[in-house]
Amino acid sequence: MGDPATGRPFFWSTHRRAEPAGQGEPVSFARPSPTPIRDPQVTRIDFYILSDDFAAATSHVLTACKLCDKATAGGKRVYAYVPDAAAAEALDSALWSFRQGGFIAHERQGTSLEEPLPAVLIGAGEPPASYDGVMINLGLDVPDFFSRFERVLEIVDADPSARSKSRERYKFYRDRGYELATHNL
Repeated sequence: MGDPATGRPFFWSTHRRAEPAGQGEPVSFARPSPTPIRDPQVTRIDFYILSDDFAAATSHVLTACKLCDKATAGGKRVYAYVPDAAAAEALDSALWSFRQGGFIAHERQGTSLEEPLPAVLIGAGEPPASYDGVMINLGLDVPDFFSRFERVLEIVDADPSARSKSRERYKFYRDRGYELATHNL
């Protein structure tokens, strides 16, 4: 996929030096980016707002499991961004027992990943390049690497302090022109 005229990927710069007429092709000074740069219009951000009925302490973890299940059923790899080891452990345990009669294949970041790669990777740092489809953010802040994903799923807890941080994330994405959607659960 790229520019049909040049065959170059779209994320390469198209700035060219003008050449006098009759002196051949313009010279491109563009260099390929080490990682693909996504246009803000490409990354879609979805906020899943939990109602007060979902006030249980693990409701965001169960919601994350449902979102992992739906994304992996659609053939996407999921990176679950967790803020700490306790959240990673909670999600890890829930993914083993979430689906009756089965589980969602997953690994924790830091273990050696071998083919076939698990459908879900849980971690607190930047994921490997092969995980760029869906990111579920279970943290309170926006990870620096969020824009490399096709979709970012934010889960908004009923807790007032968590809602306040979610509003900050919403404003962050909105102010940068990302496509936003909200879903009330």
